Amino acid sequence: MPTDPHEKEMQRALIQYRDPKNYALIHEALVKAGRTDLIGYGPKCLIRPRRGEAEKTPHPAQKQPAPKRPAQKRSAEKKPAAKPRKAQPAAKEPRRVERGEAFGKPTAAQLRQAERYLKTRKKKQTVKKPTKPKASGGRNV
Repeated sequence: MPTDPHEKEMQRALIQYRDPKNYALIHEALVKAGRTDLIGYGPKCLIRPRRGEAEKTPHPAQKQPAPKRPAQKRSAEKKPAAKPRKAQPAAKEPRRVERGEAFGKPTAAQLRQAERYLKTRKKKQTVKKPTKPKASGGRNV
């Protein structure tokens, strides 16, 4: 519970951390609380560091560069040759897609629709109107 007005201001500033006017109070409050991990560029950080401050003090959540190991001496002995790898089977050529097959197997509804279409087409082909013989005008040739 804040007792003096300055602490109340810092608490209010933390609630309104997106307002740039409150930057100094937020920074002070985070340092005072020991939460400098919330100052930085990460997704969980509340505010960005001040210009020039980032180079001086590294962010504790950021990875520190690993210390370099001393170079190993190469031995004069030759290593045994690596085992030859097994030949991989040749990649199969993709199967050529036939017409009407581009989207996989037809659904049951598509099959029913195709059957209905074929039935009506067969009916149209089989049912032909008989043609009337042409009148020859009375002449038989």
